[in-house]
Amino acid sequence: MEERVHISTPDHVSLEFELAGPGSRFSAYVIDFIFNVLLIIAIVLTAYLSGALASLRSFAGSSAGASGSWLWGLVVLLVFLINWGYYVFFEGVGKGSTPGKKRMGIRVIREDGLPIGLREAALRNLVRAADMLPPPSYILGGLVMHFDRYGRRLGDMVAGTYVVVEQFDLGGQGASGAAWAKAVEQGGS
Repeated sequence: MEERVHISTPDHVSLEFELAGPGSRFSAYVIDFIFNVLLIIAIVLTAYLSGALASLRSFAGSSAGASGSWLWGLVVLLVFLINWGYYVFFEGVGKGSTPGKKRMGIRVIREDGLPIGLREAALRNLVRAADMLPPPSYILGGLVMHFDRYGRRLGDMVAGTYVVVEQFDLGGQGASGAAWAKAVEQGGS
């Protein structure tokens, strides 16, 4: 995998970005996954405590099987919308950074060096389902990243994006966050 990507602008200015490695990308994913799980738990608890689930169960019908299938269908839809919407929202309005990516000091950019928008965020995260194969292992995404010279997963290829390291002072980070991930990727401790 290349460590840097060089982008030539229409004004013939060469931009150089350091590509994010698998360690920092995985760490950012774990942080975002935890936020996703907490968000889903908070929504389900709020719905349960407000009585929305009980009213939904009575709306679905009197038989237990019908209400159970409605609830499971809504849970699956809710999990998809939260999981997909989380990444699209934060990457689309946060110039390519989710909370996990911000913590790890990485972000997503377009192939021309500009920040991504909602279109690129939606494209790269719709293909996340293919990257996760076989669920939830991300084996396909990891293999594609390994064999792509820029370390892109399928979603990055479809959306035309790179995941790069933000430029910041590593000395001020101490042994946490992006400095830790950078040290691990370079073989340090």
